[in-house]
Amino acid sequence: MKILMVLFLFILLISCSDDSTIVEKEILLEYQERTSNSFYFESTAKVLVIENSIGFVNISGGSNSSEVSYTLDKTVKVKNSSLAQDAFNKIYLDSILKDDTTICKVISSIDDNTQKCNLSLIVPYHKPIIFKNSNGGVTISNHYSEIYAETDNYNCSVNNHNGSLEAHSTSGKISSSIYLPINGFCRCYSETGDIYLEIPNNSTLNIHLKTESCTTTYENLNINIISKSTKEVKGILNNGEGNLYLESKKGNITLKGVGNANSNDYSNSIKKEWYHSFEEEIDSIKIFRPYDYKEFPLTSYRQKYIFADNNVCQYFVLDPKDAHHYELGYWNYKSENQILEIQDSNYNLVAKYKILVLRTDLLKMVKY
Repeated sequence: MKILMVLFLFILLISCSDDSTIVEKEILLEYQERTSNSFYFESTAKVLVIENSIGFVNISGGSNSSEVSYTLDKTVKVKNSSLAQDAFNKIYLDSILKDDTTICKVISSIDDNTQKCNLSLIVPYHKPIIFKNSNGGVTISNHYSEIYAETDNYNCSVNNHNGSLEAHSTSGKISSSIYLPINGFCRCYSETGDIYLEIPNNSTLNIHLKTESCTTTYENLNINIISKSTKEVKGILNNGEGNLYLESKKGNITLKGVGNANSNDYSNSIKKEWYHSFEEEIDSIKIFRPYDYKEFPLTSYRQKYIFADNNVCQYFVLDPKDAHHYELGYWNYKSENQILEIQDSNYNLVAKYKILVLRTDLLKMVKY
């Protein structure tokens, strides 16, 4: 009888043990935090590498200073609010200098799917950028130097870019509005993602569009066609000084010209910082170059203009005591006769030019 009782209790214990293995799924609560900070781009660094394996990245070109400001939008999932701050502290931005490269990387010591962090940066717009190790895609805007981007299965969007571009994706869409410098390049590759590109009509490029199983289209561009089919286009736009190559094996490719192909509307292309490069002049034609085009020789005074959105500008003022300084004003461009006017803050005329040539790396004007 005792043996039977022990056996019954043993079976009952096993049965209870089996039931106890059924555990309810752990409930995690979501918390968010935003932090902002900045660091300085080392003077010896020539390239900025940006990585974020746990979220989206937004990059904007700022001033020509060496400061990089950033914001981290962190999201964590924990059991209760008392654990949230510890989880937030384990997500941060690290920047190190390696040889001539500054590496900027979002770090997380949490090795699971309970955290996410989107990164926004304002960077020096004249420094080359390399973007990789993405887990959310990237948007880059208002930059004026070379960009290299890898986004795998996420989208890559490059807007209002003045400089060369190389972009790679697996399935993510690549889209860009770009002003290529003379002898510049744009190379975009995707396995299955679509590629969409806008360029000014007065760009001067060798063009090659290619896909294996979808279509290639171009519009509002006077391309001198070398060869053409639905899957591949080769041709020359204007003088063909730069190179544009777009390829997606299983995605559509669209190339669009912006503006009237026969017009001289420079109102967007002029928006940057220009230095008077009088050393290059041989007659009355004024030559201006982007501020980072070269190392300009020292001189007692050099005219400078910064043309920005909403027709706001800054112009450099000569001071008899060498206290040269910028003053705020406005600029106005008349496309019908290519006249550029610069006015002070009270709309009084400061200077008036007729634009002869405008490229991403050259502005030629005569006083009018």
